[in-house]
Amino acid sequence: MPAIKNFGYLWDRNRIFWGRPNVAGSLLGSHKDYGRVDFRDQKGIYILHTDDLKVVYIGQVGSGNNALFDRLRQHTKSDEMWNRWRFVSWFGWRGVNKDCSLTNYSNGAPSIKASSEDFLDEVEAVLLQVAEPTLNRQGPKWKDTIQFKQEDDNRLEVSDLPTIAARQADLVDEIQRLSDRIEKLK
Repeated sequence: MPAIKNFGYLWDRNRIFWGRPNVAGSLLGSHKDYGRVDFRDQKGIYILHTDDLKVVYIGQVGSGNNALFDRLRQHTKSDEMWNRWRFVSWFGWRGVNKDCSLTNYSNGAPSIKASSEDFLDEVEAVLLQVAEPTLNRQGPKWKDTIQFKQEDDNRLEVSDLPTIAARQADLVDEIQRLSDRIEKLK
């Protein structure tokens, strides 16, 4: 039984519904055997990528009440990270139930029973999935791990979180206003 139950690869942050006041956001994915699933409360590891797919950050969620969506949202607002990433890949240990909800574990984490070969295959699969090394001819060997494709939330167009372009435009405007004020003071 794998520790990583499912994953999303190169999900576009501009296709995530970040929410608006009094409306929760969503992190939607789909798979032909499960339908549409909200991975907002997923636990596991995640990787942030630039537009040209360079890895710029690797993080984890799973301690306490921290969840994937909340952590990604923090990265859209932090001064250091907000404009440094475009795509996210995530690898989660909460499985998907038949009703498309995420599994819960009584102690907060799954019990993992696997051979050392299975564990190594899983770690190798994550690294191969993300790094895509040119000399590896065979791709990742995912056994019982399911890849979910990103889905758009129909509320996406009314999200209140500014896009990178909008935030950059606001900053350019602010710089121009400050520049004009400095000129007047001279």
